[in-house]
Amino acid sequence: MGSIIALACALTWSFAVILLKRSTQQVHPYVLNFTKNFFGLVLTIPTLYFVEEGFTFNFAYQDVFFIALSGILGIGIADALLLKALSMIDASKLAVIECIYSPAVLILSAIFFAEYPSISSLLGIALVLTGVFLVATSKISKRGLLNFRRTRRQMKADKRNKLASKNAGEQMAAPVSPTVGEKEAVLGAVLGTSAVFLMAIGIIIVKPFFNDVPLFWIIFLRLFFGTVASFLLVFTISNHKEAWSSLLKVTRRVELVAACFIGTYISMMLWVASYKYQDAGIAAVLNQSATIFTVLFAMIFLKEKISLRTALAIVLALIGILVIVL
Repeated sequence: MGSIIALACALTWSFAVILLKRSTQQVHPYVLNFTKNFFGLVLTIPTLYFVEEGFTFNFAYQDVFFIALSGILGIGIADALLLKALSMIDASKLAVIECIYSPAVLILSAIFFAEYPSISSLLGIALVLTGVFLVATSKISKRGLLNFRRTRRQMKADKRNKLASKNAGEQMAAPVSPTVGEKEAVLGAVLGTSAVFLMAIGIIIVKPFFNDVPLFWIIFLRLFFGTVASFLLVFTISNHKEAWSSLLKVTRRVELVAACFIGTYISMMLWVASYKYQDAGIAAVLNQSATIFTVLFAMIFLKEKISLRTALAIVLALIGILVIVL
């Protein structure tokens, strides 16, 4: 039963990623983040009441501060960055980047809880990071990559040479620059990686409270404060009024509602259930199968082409996850 739930969780999240990817084409990622969080919050309230048999709680108020911080970082900010990354890179590439989550949790656990990873876990981390690197640099040409490696000294030298050439009446060849697509590929990978690390930080912050605070209260509080943070984050956009208006101009309303319902509520409930009814290690592996489902759905519904480089990245990342959790 637990294995079926875990696979269902991976399947629903992968499908939600495809719907969210399509939604980012019409709605600003920050506005989309608030919309899905608010949608999930509304549905979580009656679920909390049903599961916990009311809204009474017996945990300390100071615990709320850390749970709130976890929600702000792990949902409010992280999901916004993740959706921003999704608007810039292919869904299949983001699926590989999401594999960083397990290594990130291991690294942060070593830093904050002195839970040091084994040699095999370090090998798994290396494999995942290699896969992510392949994805992050997949659109960078050799000339563009060389330009990224330019040192400050080289840039200053170019400036002096340009000035000297101008004074001599000569025209200096323009330096090789990455294309817009190359810049977006790198920026999208950076944003996606940052988002996953923030998610991991959010889990590390809330981890000590799992034994003292009921699970659905943690889910509700994280989602509540994450929703508040995602609302405020929209106002950091210079043209936030236009960003809000993009929500009213959506033509794929059914897809948007489905993305919010499946991505924020259904997949979250299945994720919780998978860890309740199955061993954590097995559940983690089955949940990570979302990478495969996302790639398949991206090929079918988004017509994304999977290069040999991306395929290799997927294989390396999945092997790395298996090495870490098994």
